[in-house]
Parts: sequence; structure tokens; C-alpha cells
Amino acid sequence: QPYMWPQVNQLQSLSCCCLALASLAFAYDVAWLARLALLAPLLLLLWQVRCPDCTEALAERLYQELQLELPKLLRGESHEVLVQQLRF
Repeated sequence: QPYMWPQVNQLQSLSCCCLALASLAFAYDVAWLARLALLAPLLLLLWQVRCPDCTEALAERLYQELQLELPKLLRGESHEVLVQQLRF
């Protein structure tokens, strides 16, 4: 089942592929490939921790902010929307 955040989808897909690759590497006695395959999801996770925000999360925050201001917008008043992506 796909998740709302693409980071979770990427991590889940890579983890499944790496587990399959690691099992093949163990079966054919290629230890360095098995270790590399098991390390790859951790490297992706570290990359995602560095940049946790995605366009879907940004759109969700904007939607929630505008939902609160909907009565004002329907009356014709203006509202300034601040767009910021989270980065660490």
C-alpha cells in the first residue's frame, strides 16, 4: 500500500530490493555485496533525515492553512501564504 509521503515509499522499495540482493549474495557466498546491500537502506535513511520535507507535506500544510482562512477568502479578503520547506 503506498504511503502519503514518498520518502517512506522509497525506503520501503529499496529495503525490499536490498534484502533480495543480500539473500542472493549470501546464497552465492559474496559477502561484500551482501554487506553493501544491507547498508544501502541506512544510507538512504540518513539522506532523508538530512532533508525531511517533500512537496506532498508542503502541499498538505498549505491546504490546512488555507482551510482555516476559507471564510475570509470567500468574503473576498486577501491572505498571505508563507511557503517554507523544512531542512536540517
